[in-house]
Amino acid sequence: MMKRLEDKVVFITRGNSGQYGTQNIRANAIRSYYIETLLLSAPPEVYLGLMAHLPNDCILPKK
Repeated sequence: MMKRLEDKVVFITRGNSGQYGTQNIRANAIRSYYIETLLLSAPPEVYLGLMAHLPNDCILPKK
């Protein structure tokens, strides 16, 4: 179970060009969906980049 994240969370997305960048999402459902799917599909360096931007009290699903 994930704790509620802050209203504005930075997470990493992959654009059409294949480059990874950051994007802010405010909606809880959309944010949770993207974080869970990104952690399942992202390479380790992207996962570590995401971890650096999240609040310390967030509980994330295991890869």
